[in-house]
Amino acid sequence: MKIDWWLALPALLLTLVGLLVLRSIAPQFFSNQLLFAAVSAIFFLIFSLIDYQILKFLHLPIFFLLLIFLLSPYFLGIHSRGAKRWLQTGQFTLQPSEIAKPFLLNTFSSLAGSPVLLISSLIPSWLIIFFQP
Repeated sequence: MKIDWWLALPALLLTLVGLLVLRSIAPQFFSNQLLFAAVSAIFFLIFSLIDYQILKFLHLPIFFLLLIFLLSPYFLGIHSRGAKRWLQTGQFTLQPSEIAKPFLLNTFSSLAGSPVLLISSLIPSWLIIFFQP
C-alpha cells in the first residue's frame, strides 16, 4: 500500500489541530469528534486502495445510486433547523449531500469529455439539491 504523504500529512495535521482546539474549547464534544476522525481515516485508507479506473468505470451506476440517496431525505428525513435534509441513523444524523460530493465529482470528471452528457447529469443533482425543503 502506497500512501501519498504530501496529501495525507497536511490533512492529518489539520485534523489534529482541529481536535486540539475543540478539546480546549468544548471538551464534551472531543470524544465524538475523535471517533469521527478515526472513521474518516479508515475510509481514507479504504478509498486510497481502490483503483480510480474502477470508480471511473462504475460512474453511471454510482451516479444513479447517488440520485436515489439524495432523494431519500424527502421520504426518510427528519426536520432540523427548518430543513428536511438529514437522515437519522441511530444517534447520529447524516446529510446525504455531504456523502455524495466526492462521488458526484467522480461522475462529473468522467463525463467531462462530453459536454452534453455532463450538462444532462448536472441538471438532476442540481434540481434535487435546490428543491430540498
